[in-house]
Amino acid sequence: MHRQRVRGTFSSVYKVLFHSLNETVKTLSMNAIERSTLKLDEFFLQWKQAASCFCLLTLMIRIKDLRNSSVLLCAAREGRIFLHSFSSKSSFLHLLTAEKRFAKYAAGANSVMKTVQIGNRSLQNISVYAKTSKCIVLLKLLPELRAASEMFIRAVHSVMIGVDCDDAFQIGLLKSRNLDGEEMKGPEESLSDEEEGKSSDVDDAKENKRGGSQNNESTADEETIDASHDSRLNDIE
Repeated sequence: MHRQRVRGTFSSVYKVLFHSLNETVKTLSMNAIERSTLKLDEFFLQWKQAASCFCLLTLMIRIKDLRNSSVLLCAAREGRIFLHSFSSKSSFLHLLTAEKRFAKYAAGANSVMKTVQIGNRSLQNISVYAKTSKCIVLLKLLPELRAASEMFIRAVHSVMIGVDCDDAFQIGLLKSRNLDGEEMKGPEESLSDEEEGKSSDVDDAKENKRGGSQNNESTADEETIDASHDSRLNDIE
C-alpha cells in the first residue's frame, strides 16, 4: 500500500517536472535568438542544463519501485516533445551551423548531444516493454516517439555535414534492451519496432511459400531489413 502511494506521488511529480522542462525548452527556440533575448553563451548553458534534466528524467524509468504505466506514458509523450524541440528550429543546433560558432561550442556541444542520446536510447527501450506487455496505449505512442528519435539523429548528422565534420558522426546498431537497460536475449530480440515486425511477417510468409531451398535467402533479407532500420538509431560519439 505504501509503495503504491509512493508511485502515485512520484508519477504526479514526474509529470510536472517533464512538462516544466519542455516549457522551458520552448523559450530556447530560433525566434528567441532572432529577438536577441539571450546571449549565445546563455542559450548554450540553458541547453546544457536542459539536456541533463532530460537524461535524468528518462533514466528514472529504470527504477522499478517508481515506474508505472502513468510514468511511462509521460516519458513517451514528453520525451517526444523534447526531442522534437531539440531537432526542429533549435537554437542549440544554430550554435553549430557556422564555423566560428562551431569552433567555440563544439567541445561542449558534443557532451550535450551525447547526454540527449543517452535519454533517447532510454526512451526507445519503452518499445520493447510496450510490445511484450501488449500495452495498447503505449503502442500507439511508439510511431511518433520513433520518428522524433530519428529526427534528432538526422538533425545532428546534418549539422555535422554542414561543418565538414561528418566523420565525427558514427553510426552503430542499437541493441534491444528492457526498461532496466538490460540487453534482451532470445526471442525478445525480435521485438524492436512495428516496421520490423511487419517486414518479418512478410518474409515469414514468403518462406512458407518458397520452401526449403530459398529459406536462407528469406533469412538474409530479414537481416538486411533489420540492419537497415537499426542503423538509424545511433550512438553519438
